Amino acid sequence: DPPMMLSDQPVALEAVSGRTSFVGLPAWLVSPLIEEGNVSSLVLGLDFVGGDVGEERHAYVAWMGDVSPGRAISLPSLLVEALDLHAPLPAAWVRVVRLESATRVNVEPASEDDWEAISAQPGYIEGELLNQLCVVSAGLRVTVCLHNASIVRLRVGEIEPSGHEALRLVPGTEVVVAPRPRPSARAPPPVAGTAVAPERR
Repeated sequence: DPPMMLSDQPVALEAVSGRTSFVGLPAWLVSPLIEEGNVSSLVLGLDFVGGDVGEERHAYVAWMGDVSPGRAISLPSLLVEALDLHAPLPAAWVRVVRLESATRVNVEPASEDDWEAISAQPGYIEGELLNQLCVVSAGLRVTVCLHNASIVRLRVGEIEPSGHEALRLVPGTEVVVAPRPRPSARAPPPVAGTAVAPERR
């Protein structure tokens, strides 16, 4: 099926605070989705128009039912950072897309501190990735909030099945974290786990 356009014109984007990477849609965009009966969660393709967006002119994001005030699509600050967007944010054409589910996602800690925070809580990061993120693509920079108010920064490496620009993170996706020990430490083995869906807060 061809992608479903949500609007016949570009939609404004707005940065908001938040601890996930899920966007909020304004009520005027949610209404047609309710009429279609497809309101639980969606992956959206954003094709940027104007603004300071660097080389990337499009991105995939997830909507999990949040309704934003006003007429703009709200992007949590963590997502704005991950997409390397800068003020003034661009507008975007918005389309509903269908992505295949990821079977395996390789991620790399951004620093030794990030690796130590992850390795201290084996298995925890996989659940939080699913709780805070839905769409992964190679090269994406991800910031994950932990339960103690700290954060870890990751970079997405290879995603499987291969040959896709982006995939959907789902329960059962294998998440493999490459070790990043300090130079004086022996390299530990990778940390692997399966993404499970914790209770959303």
